[in-house]
Amino acid sequence: MFIIEKFNELESTNKYAFQLVSENKSGESIDHKVILAYNQTAGVGKQGVSWYSYKGNLAATLIIPYRDTLNHKNFGIISLLSSLSVLKSLKDYIPEPEKLSIKWPNDVLYDNKKISGILIDIATSIDNKKYFIIGCGVNLKKAPKIDKYPVECLFNILSKEINVDEYLDRILFYFKYYIVNINEEEIEKEWLSYAYNLNVPITIKTIQNSNITGIFAGITKEGYINIKVGNEIKTIISGEIKF
Repeated sequence: MFIIEKFNELESTNKYAFQLVSENKSGESIDHKVILAYNQTAGVGKQGVSWYSYKGNLAATLIIPYRDTLNHKNFGIISLLSSLSVLKSLKDYIPEPEKLSIKWPNDVLYDNKKISGILIDIATSIDNKKYFIIGCGVNLKKAPKIDKYPVECLFNILSKEINVDEYLDRILFYFKYYIVNINEEEIEKEWLSYAYNLNVPITIKTIQNSNITGIFAGITKEGYINIKVGNEIKTIISGEIKF
């Protein structure tokens, strides 16, 4: 299902994926292509923030085509199943999987420390085909030093290195499972079982750069978050829960 293109070094796997889509001509297959960089020098995270990646960590981007059951309306579901794929792949290695959680929309945590980040965009080719661009970074070997929130890496947990190619295969195994078997209700239920800070007070920074504080009351079938503010339930499409 997936075709993996590997590079010793790239500025950004997402940037390269966007170039592939924008320059793609009809008949050239980029469907389900995966871009893997063993060293990413200028990665970007949510809201344009730099994503620090070191050699030995995973830096990869998936190019997934729209189809009848997978289009812009499923943007939130893509976010949910992407984070589930990363979490399930980590469970294959970590001896204490109960310490894994997902911070909405798609950050994967270990013991409340960020171990993975996912960035999802939409790109359009010159022949007007649309694609999801799913960038995935996982701290396999080294965790960056970040003042704003705690971070973790798999090497610190296991005291051994994990091969990048081997780990990517595990993510793609789960990603294929969720893509082939898309069921919004089941994905929503499974994702909530790993949700970070469910049913407790949280603050969300929205894409409009405003803060909303309330009780994390769950998610919609589209993957949007529900916040209880007083007696009102507010649904937020895009944003990020603050640590």
